[in-house]
Amino acid sequence: MRYLVLLGAVAVAIAAYTVYWVTLSNRFEDGVEGWIAAAAQQGMDVKYDDMSVVGYPFRLVADIHGLDWPFPARDGDLRWRTERVRLVAEPWRKGHVILLFTGTEKLSQTVHGETREYIINTGNARASLVTREANAARFAFAADDLRIQDQNTGRSLTADKAQLYLRDIPPEEASALHRPQNTDTDPSLPPTAQLDFMIAGVTLPEGKGGALGGTIQDLQGQAVINGAISGLGYDQLQDWAKLGGTMDVTGLRTNWGSLVMEAAGTLTLDETNRPLGAFEGRFKGTQGILGAIENLGSPRPDAMRLARSALDAMANGRKGEWVTVPFTMQNGFLYMGSIPLATLSPVREAAE
Repeated sequence: MRYLVLLGAVAVAIAAYTVYWVTLSNRFEDGVEGWIAAAAQQGMDVKYDDMSVVGYPFRLVADIHGLDWPFPARDGDLRWRTERVRLVAEPWRKGHVILLFTGTEKLSQTVHGETREYIINTGNARASLVTREANAARFAFAADDLRIQDQNTGRSLTADKAQLYLRDIPPEEASALHRPQNTDTDPSLPPTAQLDFMIAGVTLPEGKGGALGGTIQDLQGQAVINGAISGLGYDQLQDWAKLGGTMDVTGLRTNWGSLVMEAAGTLTLDETNRPLGAFEGRFKGTQGILGAIENLGSPRPDAMRLARSALDAMANGRKGEWVTVPFTMQNGFLYMGSIPLATLSPVREAAE
């Protein structure tokens, strides 16, 4: 009799949880539909072929086929289409959604009436979005065996690994990280966001890479945004810079052909919206630096001669050791020390 009571209690618990899961699955599907309706109000007419919620008993999985998601943009638009994407949530972890990508992704960009389309395939791609903490959203993306093909040219870019991590920094954490100088006129602002990225085993499209070659062994870095930034549009970046916004870049390092580099610095925009900042780079040997300079876009011969002479002087008697080189961006030029290497275009021109 005791075992029958126990089995009955278990059966009731399972039935209750099943009802609970079905209720959550309905809410989850309604939530996805609500998000699509909200996106439509912002000019994004998201469509899909079909959707079902599966994953009982431990997960809620919105299995979406034929997703078509347009993003209206300045002077054009961006459009993402995918054969299948799954949104995964766990009942006991609210505010955390995992996205699993399978099949083929298509990304098209139209600017001034001209459309470029890219086909994206991965062996394993997933993303994670956490929003359960106020003012502390986190987004992470990782992909293995990534391949991006330009349908217009047939060229492709591949990467063994690609990772991206973006998080908002809550005000209380920003206050702890912010270390103002001992002055009443310090213009610096507290950090508001952090971006980490890493790619490895990259093969560039044919004909790209210049003097450094078409293979990037690895490239990684971290950027911390100081000051509130509302978006990546031209006007939004302009307002951010005018209010004293800066970006601190740390841990920037790469192995790309002959270029072995570590660098760190600070970046913002000047009054004409050109990059403004200062970096310090450490290089193993000088050949890689010269190759990187050549890749900037046909620098003047006199600038290359001066750069080569300056680097030879820095590396004199230090073969195979690290060479430290200062770089600045100001007055619309990129300088190595006092040598102007390349002109810098305003952000507005790059965006248009």
